[in-house]
Amino acid sequence: MRNDTENQYMASTYTAQTNAASDVITLRVLDFDISAIAPNKSIKLIFEDTEYTSDYNGQYILAGMNSSFRSSGDQLAISSTIVLKRVIKSQ
Repeated sequence: MRNDTENQYMASTYTAQTNAASDVITLRVLDFDISAIAPNKSIKLIFEDTEYTSDYNGQYILAGMNSSFRSSGDQLAISSTIVLKRVIKSQ
């Protein structure tokens, strides 16, 4: 990424924010244990498809989560959209 601003603080902040936005994965999950996903918990993603391994492997933290519960007989079923942000890129 190239940033030609004269203000070095703004240049480094802009570059860091732009790069951070590219390390985000959004997942849709259904009927899972909601206690497995928590803020500040490190989540390691491993992909079966080697095409994605080098680009997306790493450790992530929860950046956002939107959940809905629906009645399924006498139980509640959960579905969530989870946003994960990469904090460590695996080699």
